[in-house]
Amino acid sequence: NLEVENIYKKISCESLGKIEIELKTFNNLHIAMKQNLILYTIKKLLGNTKNIEKVNIDDIIKISMRNIGNKYMILNKKLKLIKKFKNPDTCQYMINNSEEAWKKFINYK
Repeated sequence: NLEVENIYKKISCESLGKIEIELKTFNNLHIAMKQNLILYTIKKLLGNTKNIEKVNIDDIIKISMRNIGNKYMILNKKLKLIKKFKNPDTCQYMINNSEEAWKKFINYK
């Protein structure tokens, strides 16, 4: 979907093994766009969305809407979601398949 791809380019930042999504803009999107954007992001990281269920997508959206940082969720063996505050005004929301980044986050807590 071209619209999802355009929004993804505007609110995401890719680096090795992770994708960060700017939460303020993400949270203002329509629910259907959020779901499609999450699926698009997962597909970019893993190459497919196998074993990702609707409940996983809904949980990701719930975490992103809460005004609480330093939260994480394990979606499957290869994929983790991390939400942490960089400063009071911005959040970092990572869908991550990098073990090194994951260990840094756990140690950060």
